Amino acid sequence: MSTTLRFLPPAETKALRAAVLRTGPLRDLPLGGDEVHGTLALGAFAAAGDGTDKLVGCCLLVPEPAPAEIGVHGPAWRLRGMAVLPAYRGGTGTALLARALEIAAQGGGEVVWCHARVPARRLYERAGFVALGGEFSEIGLPHLLMWRLLGPPGPDAREP
Repeated sequence: MSTTLRFLPPAETKALRAAVLRTGPLRDLPLGGDEVHGTLALGAFAAAGDGTDKLVGCCLLVPEPAPAEIGVHGPAWRLRGMAVLPAYRGGTGTALLARALEIAAQGGGEVVWCHARVPARRLYERAGFVALGGEFSEIGLPHLLMWRLLGPPGPDAREP
């Protein structure tokens, strides 16, 4: 299934992130990152049958210093809220992550980091992320601190 990527206001990703990331007993837990100045939201859209686009995946890039244990003290971006509807997995997440990394590098970032859910580890590893330390619990689910260095800044990244 073909998708197109584009920026959107972070608040417009909340319903998708809640549906994918906050199921069952997690339903009432807050989502983070939207309120941070400079947060960028990237959405993956698929054509709906009625001629409109449907948001099927998203992620947030939040300007946030990397944890000290990573050892990189330059400009950093935190990847948050990576969510893809099950029917669109198998490429959409990879495309979102690749574009988010380009945007972070073009925005002058030296490192991107995240708290990755353990089942998503391979997605991040394929994109060059490495895990640092062992598993830890966040919102009652096993996570890993994962990170990767970025290349030098390139052209303006304001268009996905």
